[in-house]
Amino acid sequence: MGELEVVPVQDSKRLTAFLEFPYRLYRNSPFWAPPLRIAQKELFDVRKHPFWANADASFFLARRGGETVARVAAIVDRNHNRIHGEDAGFFGFFESAEDPAAAAAVLGAACDWLR
Repeated sequence: MGELEVVPVQDSKRLTAFLEFPYRLYRNSPFWAPPLRIAQKELFDVRKHPFWANADASFFLARRGGETVARVAAIVDRNHNRIHGEDAGFFGFFESAEDPAAAAAVLGAACDWLR
């Protein structure tokens, strides 16, 4: 099955893998309506999208045998925390193949980053 590794998304190659993963994972599902790729790319452009002016995030991939098998984004929305008087962190964009260890690994990485 291959060794599992969790890697942060720190370059354009990994960002592409992060963005493309659901298109590959759900490509044969008749129930998946894929978002526009350009919209996803714009959303994850932390230098240009207005959301990121008041938020921090780290994106993670789980890879097994060099292939992406799970992903997640860990997010701190400073506006949310300021308005609600919280110190909350969030996760999103979670996708996983049928690989419970990979799912747990990326969620664990997100939790660790948020702590």
